[in-house]
Amino acid sequence: MVSRTSSLLRARSRPIPNKLLRSSTFDARFPSPRVPHELIDHILGFALLPALDTPKSLEFSSVVPFTLVSAGFRQIALRRFFRDIALTCTTQWTMLFNLLEAEANRTPGRTSSGSFAWVKSLTASSNVLSYKPIRLSYLSYLRVLSIDLAREGLSTQHPLLSSLFSYLEPTNACPNLTSLKLSNLPRVDVLLLRLIAKQFPRLTDLYLSCTERIAFECCWACFEDSLSCTTHSPIPDNYSDAATMAEAFASALKPLTPLKHLHLGIFLSDERLLYSHIAHSIGDGEHLGMVANSFICKACFDKAVHTVRPLEVAASIIFGQQLKALKTIGWSSFFSSDPGHTRLHQHINSDDTVDEQIAPAGKSQDEVSCSDEDPNDDDDDADDGVAQAPEFAPDIDLKTTFRIMRSDGRIRVRRASWRDVEDL
Repeated sequence: MVSRTSSLLRARSRPIPNKLLRSSTFDARFPSPRVPHELIDHILGFALLPALDTPKSLEFSSVVPFTLVSAGFRQIALRRFFRDIALTCTTQWTMLFNLLEAEANRTPGRTSSGSFAWVKSLTASSNVLSYKPIRLSYLSYLRVLSIDLAREGLSTQHPLLSSLFSYLEPTNACPNLTSLKLSNLPRVDVLLLRLIAKQFPRLTDLYLSCTERIAFECCWACFEDSLSCTTHSPIPDNYSDAATMAEAFASALKPLTPLKHLHLGIFLSDERLLYSHIAHSIGDGEHLGMVANSFICKACFDKAVHTVRPLEVAASIIFGQQLKALKTIGWSSFFSSDPGHTRLHQHINSDDTVDEQIAPAGKSQDEVSCSDEDPNDDDDDADDGVAQAPEFAPDIDLKTTFRIMRSDGRIRVRRASWRDVEDL
């Protein structure tokens, strides 16, 4: 009888066939399949979505497990994490910068800019960025920059922005910046526009706004103080009329040939409108001691709407003529909810002069054309909001946007809905 042990020993001692040996040997011609990095990138992107919705200071703990899996996972997770940075304080900015610097030192030969190339969008206040502004020069692939200047004044705005922008010159650090947002500005003027056009020639989106600084919801003292510290209405003190202002601003922005979307957060209404509003509100017992918002003050609305709306339209057409790539232009306005009464026709002559004509009441002023319109062509006017007598409707955003359309050398401007703007 043959024991189990002896039979196993004899079986193990037999030589393995060459065919089996060849099949178990690794063949370099047929490497084992691997998941593409692009697919891993998308999977990690979905996995990190909950973390990306939280402040950066709390988010990094959610990213850490992915960085410990492998070198590939670490690169993907950190690139996702640093892509969009929103800073709230200088401590947070220091922490994130140190992380980027440490990661760049880990792989110094990867690219010339290292991990700093991961940062595509940066949002912060001016006081955060002014702390060691040289750090901005490392963000060589930045595409979107948003700065809140609520803490700046009329005398500090230009020196601060000149200092910050000097570290973001196209030849130095920021050749790819296409979107710039400056909110809570003390003023929007030609000096600022020329600085932006010089520093960022590839901009396609530009948002500049002052009117957020006005303390509508506060007491009289705060309201008047915010008015005195903000150039919210440049007419008539800075410019005699809206056309003169539009010509100056558009000329300053002419170097921005790729510019498609522009918002200028200033009022084209007379500066005295806000001060006359105070007199209207004083007699309102319901808002006694508080500033009743101008966009719900019917006395101001009825007085200014018929003059301000044509100014907004006329200024928009001037920008459309000067900036050839422009698709939308926005303004701060108390009257963006009003459908209007008049239509402004403009004819562009061969010498670039413009003839204007105000159409009779009952027509919408929301659209401007550079030539006579076909009376049967009404498909673009279906949602213009034409009305004989507009119902008073407050607009809490204080913004209005106009869409610029070009065809066969002709320019048409119409007030755009937010859906129109998002589709562009």
